Amino acid sequence: MANTNVSTSSALRPAIQAAGSSDSITLQGITPALEPNGYSVLTLAKRSGFFPAATPFNGYTVQGTSTTLSSSALLVDTLIYQQNVDGAHAAGTVKNLTLNYVANGAADGGALLSVTSSTSRSITLDNIKITGVHKGWNGNSNLYVSLRSFNAAVPLNTSLTMTGVTVDVTGQNNSFNGTTGGSAFLHSWNNAGTVNISGSLFDEKGFANTLNLLNFSTNLGSYSITNNTFFRSGNQTVRPEGNRLQNVTATLTGNTFSDGAYLDLYVNVSNITLNTNTFNTSANGYGIRVTASGVSGTPTLTGTNVFTGPGLPLKYINATANTSYTLTGTVTVNGSSFSNLIAGGQRADAISGSSNADWINGDDG
Repeated sequence: MANTNVSTSSALRPAIQAAGSSDSITLQGITPALEPNGYSVLTLAKRSGFFPAATPFNGYTVQGTSTTLSSSALLVDTLIYQQNVDGAHAAGTVKNLTLNYVANGAADGGALLSVTSSTSRSITLDNIKITGVHKGWNGNSNLYVSLRSFNAAVPLNTSLTMTGVTVDVTGQNNSFNGTTGGSAFLHSWNNAGTVNISGSLFDEKGFANTLNLLNFSTNLGSYSITNNTFFRSGNQTVRPEGNRLQNVTATLTGNTFSDGAYLDLYVNVSNITLNTNTFNTSANGYGIRVTASGVSGTPTLTGTNVFTGPGLPLKYINATANTSYTLTGTVTVNGSSFSNLIAGGQRADAISGSSNADWINGDDG
């Protein structure tokens, strides 16, 4: 394993082009003497048509010098990897860096991270801050991270680990108004890889929601979402779509959804486990929403899932009369303990409780 120290933007591209699969590239300081405004290179991937020619290896590391981001390296208008533009070869680990984006800058309109092929790949983002103004990926729902196959028979096989990542980017689509016009930060569709997200902060003030995780039919891959906070420091509105899970195997443990951020469940939800999460609801909002169309099963609730605030703990979208949906497990709602959450739909519903302590709400409370 070789480590290359880089102190100028002009030296960064040749270092990336030459890196072997186990090599690392270390960017010096947040304000190096030769790069007082931060490093700038369009992508951390290898690129064809550049001199020197790219050494064909994936998996190299691009890193800052310190785990304290205020004294580590700053990258300005740099994408992590956009496969359809950059080609086949990209970093495996990106860590200890701040990625800052400028409206209409060189990187604006591209995907921050996009994988399109079914080749097995593993990418880790560790101790990264993603900030600034970026409209998202033009013509592709203006998302920021895309791990998507549009053919369930030919899935992706990309494993993504995000640890200690902070996201507060704004400017999605130039038209996100706090309610509509935006999309999820991360889309992972028909992906047979393992996605682990832990210890991260997602400020949804500048985009519609954080997660859009789904399979079209066959349940592929697995998702572990642990000890993260999904919140909105601004634009604390009730949005048409929340953090969506659909036909996936997912375990959510110790997460907090607050200030309008919520969990949105579709189709087969029987492989979802909710373990000791906290939902701080906003007025007219909800902690968990379930849409009846095509839905099957119920999530498993373990530990104690906590609901606070003036909104509903559970929202059920169903226009058929006399229907309801039940989540079973230990929950607290504004400090009181219940064994079931039961929600009716949008028509007149006759809702039956159990012999246990049940929380029951109609459509809007």
